[in-house]
Amino acid sequence: MPRPVNQLQIMGNLTADPKITLINKGEKPLKLATWSIAFDWWNGHKLEPAWFFNCVAFGHAANAAEKYLKKGKKIIITDSYIQQDKYTDKEGRKCNTVKIVVNDFSLLAPNKMTDGADIDAVAQELADVDEVPY
Repeated sequence: MPRPVNQLQIMGNLTADPKITLINKGEKPLKLATWSIAFDWWNGHKLEPAWFFNCVAFGHAANAAEKYLKKGKKIIITDSYIQQDKYTDKEGRKCNTVKIVVNDFSLLAPNKMTDGADIDAVAQELADVDEVPY
């Protein structure tokens, strides 16, 4: 599947620890990480209410998310795109949702929330990504 043309960079704080799922549980399982970020500043102004974005990552990015991301950490998603999904809810209504498919992210400014994570190690781990299967 060709990579979409749309690209997104966004910064925010994790609202919870990433949820990790293994898909294709055969010989080569693929790790999937999902999380949400809160974005609450725009052009120097606090947004009320904050905006929330659902994120998903595969493979190397999912491994790095599992290892380094924790609730409250500030990250910048540097390589991603928006994907729309359609589904039917329990009442039979057709619904749309949008998620951010993350290929690369960076931890921001070490603070009390970093728990000693090696930010350079995260960057190197994500730099080793060859291709994200989507």
